Amino acid sequence: MRLNTKKDIASVIAQESDVVFVVLDGFDDALLGVATATGEQPRLAYDVAKILKELERMGMDKNEAEEYYEYNIECLYVGPGTPVLVDTRAFHE
Repeated sequence: MRLNTKKDIASVIAQESDVVFVVLDGFDDALLGVATATGEQPRLAYDVAKILKELERMGMDKNEAEEYYEYNIECLYVGPGTPVLVDTRAFHE
């Protein structure tokens, strides 16, 4: 199944009733899809560049956004459902 929309992703989450997905509130536009790996439960994947852009839209300057991301999102671990963070910044430069 190809995940093209947030609705597609929501559908996958609904189908995986035995899996706990951790959602980063306020970062829907940064959601890439569902990441899978052998032996691991599926997890949501987010685009780091888009997370940083959203933090800037919330009123932070670039340095504040980077610092907030590093201390509050990048180091987040809340169990096996912790989101995957895909660093795409090099592709956006």
